[in-house]
Amino acid sequence: MVPITFGKLQRGLNIRSPGKINLSLQVLRKRNDGFHDIRSLMVSVGLEDELTVEATDAGIELTCDDASVPCDASNLVHRAADTLMRRAGIKRGCRVHLSKCIPVGAGMGGGSSNAAATLIALNRVWRLGWNRSRLAEVGAELGSDVPFFLWPSGAIASGHGEIIEPVKMNWRGYAALVSSGDHVSTPEVYKECKPVERTDDLRVITHCKLAKDIAPYLHNELEQTVFKVAPNIKAMRDALIESNFATEHIRVTGAGSVLFELFDDRQSAESFAARAQDCRLVHAFWVVPVPAQPS
Repeated sequence: MVPITFGKLQRGLNIRSPGKINLSLQVLRKRNDGFHDIRSLMVSVGLEDELTVEATDAGIELTCDDASVPCDASNLVHRAADTLMRRAGIKRGCRVHLSKCIPVGAGMGGGSSNAAATLIALNRVWRLGWNRSRLAEVGAELGSDVPFFLWPSGAIASGHGEIIEPVKMNWRGYAALVSSGDHVSTPEVYKECKPVERTDDLRVITHCKLAKDIAPYLHNELEQTVFKVAPNIKAMRDALIESNFATEHIRVTGAGSVLFELFDDRQSAESFAARAQDCRLVHAFWVVPVPAQPS
């Protein structure tokens, strides 16, 4: 089931777009086009932004409740609407309001998820009738993580992120997320990272039924570069481990400022979060279902 859910409005759609975490992220090589080939097992999580999308006669109007988020043509929502409009050859427009919960620069794919949600919503309100594969072609033009959010809640992404292989996770549980509040630049992290050829079988994780069985396989080859670019994140991680608030398996997601640890039940995850908030370096924290649960 696609982890982006709808609610009918009088003139359009209300759509939620979830964040994601990378359970494993391999950076294989730098390509001639400037991108990096990756291989990553990603799952959606129940920390969600919300968009309201309406059809209009012309133009693209975007507003956001977070003043730090640009609402011009640089925003992935605006770019998604513009690209779909041009690819579909239509003369209509749209009005989108974005309510942010996923922190910016967190490595959780918030902007990419927003773009995917925009494509899905406009496909409906503009009555294009495109299937997900066709929308994914548009999504791949916008950003590496966008195609992931057009499919089910767990997938192995390869290429520069545009090749999606949906997978079924045997484990369902909760992630405790903690943020240092830093805004990490993904291009800067990839620029500094050192690709490593790996042959790990990411599907091993999909067969695990308990969080403790997944923990040894959690891996992110961007993590050390994130720590180099944003030392506060490493300091937060080290403080959490040294205080016995977190285990050595706590991991950075993507190229961002959020760390996650997995738990089989909400009570254990909330207990972790309650301890973690005592760490002065923790700016924000959440306990969310994994994979995201459609409502």
